[in-house]
Amino acid sequence: PMKARSYLPILEAGVQFQGSLRGLNLARDEKAPVVSGGLKAIDPRLIPPGFALGGPDYWERFEKAMGSHASPDQLERYFEAQCLVDDVMAYSVLKDEADLRVLINGSFHSDYFDGAVARIQKRAPQLRAKVIRFIDASEYTEADLSPQLNLATPVIDRQYGALADWIWFAGEPSPTPVGKK
Repeated sequence: PMKARSYLPILEAGVQFQGSLRGLNLARDEKAPVVSGGLKAIDPRLIPPGFALGGPDYWERFEKAMGSHASPDQLERYFEAQCLVDDVMAYSVLKDEADLRVLINGSFHSDYFDGAVARIQKRAPQLRAKVIRFIDASEYTEADLSPQLNLATPVIDRQYGALADWIWFAGEPSPTPVGKK
């Protein structure tokens, strides 16, 4: 899909430097019980030791992102599944003994240093995760991207802080808004 295109440069760099790719997430059928029945419905062996749900800011952003797509009960289960995925990725990436570890995930799992990043920091406070937010510039106009980045997701939010350490733009912005010449 188009959204995945922004991840291509990092994957190509990994191949160039002879890195290896490994899935760190739960399989869809492993996390499905959480989505339908909450954390109590999952095989407890799939929950990393020290698991914790995300904090109030993460919940608030999750709730806003989901909008009216779920009932309150569903929203709670979806959030539990989201946080479980965050912690499984964090736990798994920290088990890797490599000097350099790169976790590629959907942006919500790392925006504002929350989600998987917060779980990595909690599990390994001595490490400092660096976050790169990939943005497909082709979804914006040149005016949107200059000079102060009028993006839908703020780079620095008054409540949540910085979006990431770095922003990586892939693709080219449109000179004019889509549908306007």
